[in-house]
Amino acid sequence: MSRFDVNICGLVVLGRPGSGCSTLLKTLANQRHEFYSVQGEVLYDALSSETMRKHYRGDIVYCPEDDVHFPSLTVDQTLTFAAKTRAPHMRESARSRQEYIRLVTDIVETVFGLRHAKDTFVGDASIRGVSGGEKKRVSLSEALLARAVIGAWDKCVNLPFFLFTPVLTAIAYSSTRGLDSSTALEFVRALRIATDIVHLSTVVSIYQAGEQLYELFDKVCVIYEGRMAYYGPANRARQYFIDLGYEPAHRQTTADFLVMGAHTLITMSSDYPLLTACALRQ
Repeated sequence: MSRFDVNICGLVVLGRPGSGCSTLLKTLANQRHEFYSVQGEVLYDALSSETMRKHYRGDIVYCPEDDVHFPSLTVDQTLTFAAKTRAPHMRESARSRQEYIRLVTDIVETVFGLRHAKDTFVGDASIRGVSGGEKKRVSLSEALLARAVIGAWDKCVNLPFFLFTPVLTAIAYSSTRGLDSSTALEFVRALRIATDIVHLSTVVSIYQAGEQLYELFDKVCVIYEGRMAYYGPANRARQYFIDLGYEPAHRQTTADFLVMGAHTLITMSSDYPLLTACALRQ
């Protein structure tokens, strides 16, 4: 893989389960501890991955599928702690450190609709807390308050994955912890707001994306079994596969069409570069 750049934009990674989406995101987010080796080079504005790991580790956030928080803390306590850990020493105004922490926490809670739940426990399976959609927004708010500039969100939207073939339709559920379509759209819209306002580089892997959700992203990367079939502007991907001779099914979403096209394209050709062969799990 070469010339794979993620500037200030929203990038969605599409692929079937097992295609290597998580491996790609972990590599981009510099989470390499579980890999035996990673060949090749990933640069962050000319900084190597080793330099980022030693000196700028907090600038990259990898958010797994499960939202892991302290369940006995309230939403406000969770976000206040995140803001406190990365509060800058040099602040633009004459505000004290505590005033700065309170201000940015209140802003984030307001922007992402968490004001009504600020005194509610985050919760888990044992402690009743906020809803699944609110917990996703807590994770996003926490990443923003940590002032990360690169965010990798792995399978943050786990809708049922549909595989369309001319003969049959198979349904494989990626996770029972997924969000419904309306909550998923709400969360990705929040990611879009964060990307535009704070100028983040956001990478999201999704098994299935509705049309409204897909249109919120600037770029798309389509992979199948570790090989990249397409990387470029999201609004040109559909036409790219149509020009190759593939026709979308009736009422088929763009994301499903791209994943199905990648399956056929890479199965018929071995000329596409491997993305995940360089990352071997221990």
